[in-house]
Amino acid sequence: MKYNRLIILGVILIILDRFTKYYLGKINNTGAGFGILQNYNLFLIVFSLIILILISYLFIKSSFKEKIALTIIVSGTISNLIDRILYGSVIDFINLKFWPLFNLADIFVVTGIIIFVVLIIKQSKENDKSKKSH
Repeated sequence: MKYNRLIILGVILIILDRFTKYYLGKINNTGAGFGILQNYNLFLIVFSLIILILISYLFIKSSFKEKIALTIIVSGTISNLIDRILYGSVIDFINLKFWPLFNLADIFVVTGIIIFVVLIIKQSKENDKSKKSH
């Protein structure tokens, strides 16, 4: 039952990103974050697939909270991967003027990574405390 919730979360995030890109998308970005790797679409597709495989391995060994963070990362990665495969670029629409353009999928990836790292650090500290108390 827990895993059904993760699937639902992932599907909702992908649909939300696809919807916003469809209605708000303005700019096609042929690169990755911060405009790097422009016009390396095939490389970025392969890289995304490798990341998804690595996350699948992490998923198996992770706690449920970590699985939530990984689901958020996977959702953003899959939605941007869909763009790269269908359009040869990622559709961006959020423009803060002082930051490179981005989209919800980018937010999902970054947020998921931050949550995952925080959980790993927290777990590491708890393990250290547990070792010291024994």
